[in-house]
Amino acid sequence: MAALTMTSERLSFEPPSLVDAAVVLTPAADPRAVLEQVVREFIERFELRPSFWQLNGDERSRRQGPPTPEMIKGLAPTAVSDSFFADGPDCGGIHLTRFTPKPYDFPYWETYGLKDCWGLRLTGPDLSAGDDTARVGRSLASRVALVNALIKTCPVVRAHVERNARVFAPEPPHAMPGHVLFIADRTEIERDYVNTGAYWRAWEQATELGGGRVLLARALTVLDEVEYKRRTYPAAWAMARAARAGLTHYHHHQAGELSEAERALFESGESTLTQVGYQSDEQWIEFTAMVPDGAHIAPREIFQLDDLVATRRLPDGRPLETVRVTFPNRAIAEQEARPLLDIGVTVQFFSEGGTWEVLSG
Repeated sequence: MAALTMTSERLSFEPPSLVDAAVVLTPAADPRAVLEQVVREFIERFELRPSFWQLNGDERSRRQGPPTPEMIKGLAPTAVSDSFFADGPDCGGIHLTRFTPKPYDFPYWETYGLKDCWGLRLTGPDLSAGDDTARVGRSLASRVALVNALIKTCPVVRAHVERNARVFAPEPPHAMPGHVLFIADRTEIERDYVNTGAYWRAWEQATELGGGRVLLARALTVLDEVEYKRRTYPAAWAMARAARAGLTHYHHHQAGELSEAERALFESGESTLTQVGYQSDEQWIEFTAMVPDGAHIAPREIFQLDDLVATRRLPDGRPLETVRVTFPNRAIAEQEARPLLDIGVTVQFFSEGGTWEVLSG
């Protein structure tokens, strides 16, 4: 972690590990038109020049230095029939690939499951070791600018720009914690969220693209990783509470690997859970939840419960089959239930009839 000095204040700066981007285009896209935008908007405008480039995975086609618009225009229509690749220490990797259906199980995760398309990936250089805020800003701005340019000039179907760093937030549907730019589909949001308003409020900018697609953006000018998390993670939890059952993932958190500043953010907020008992015969542990008005169960508490469910063991080694969280009434239980149910916690509440009732998923 590097230090920045501003007047009399000494502020810490923590960069993301890298910034990636992915763009998916229809199979009718002209790869030369895509690459012209890459050259103009990414390589030349931001001076992110690769050390070499090559076509169709053929090292015999490798050329040193960056391509120019004239070079791309001069390519025959069939010259980029399969792929384009360029790489350099400043730009990272530039991958343009023609995806086609395969008779075997091919991982189409990077094309959002689309099997017949063009896919462009910009894998960023490592930013984690330095304190160069300008380099972080350029890595972020260049990828956002290129995606916007491609949307205007080429048949783009899907796209995102993503910060990669340590994560201690949930992964709600259609909004990875590091996404700063994303093309959402209204039909998919309606399908995957009980409360769609929580999803749309998580973004700071929204541009209609037609066909139900919306270009979303947030925190585009935030460089510091801790500030980015401070600004976006509350919305990630709001989306997790608003998503439909089982669609949010919690198992990738890296709460045990945080920096000092991230740890302070992770541990902020009042605790709401109190352990009230462990039953050794049935191997369950119970917590009561007292959630103040306007508050929620603290994120660190969700992850602590998730770890208990996953390991099926208490920190002292005693075995565990069930984790229970008890609320004073149905309203608060329903407000807080979705993350708890998603990770496998039993949610119960004290009913108006004076009995304990279990909230179903």
